[in-house]
Amino acid sequence: MTTVASPKTFIAGEAIADKLRVTPTAATTSDPIEVSVAGDGATDPTIGVVLYDADAGDEVAVQLWGQGGTIEAVAAGAIGRGAAVYGAAAGKVSTTISGDVLGYAGEAAAADGDIIEIIPA
Repeated sequence: MTTVASPKTFIAGEAIADKLRVTPTAATTSDPIEVSVAGDGATDPTIGVVLYDADAGDEVAVQLWGQGGTIEAVAAGAIGRGAAVYGAAAGKVSTTISGDVLGYAGEAAAADGDIIEIIPA
């Protein structure tokens, strides 16, 4: 079961599906700031994971990394329980080393698109 700390509200800069990692949109001027789906962990810093689907321009709740508790995220493929996870393309997580480790898989993912619990690093 996922433990969620208080989320922070942002503006979706594009349509964003539930449990995808997000990053601040470049040159955002909105208040609150705009977020977009994060790319791989080496090029896009991840601030957190959205808690529900959002359309562009909608307010969206984001569970921020480092707020305590576990985080649910979308896997980019099979992930073994306890494996280190990193940012992957399209806002997902994978075991492929890309940037800093985000955390560790609290449960296994069998395939692309599975939602798993992450224990933040």
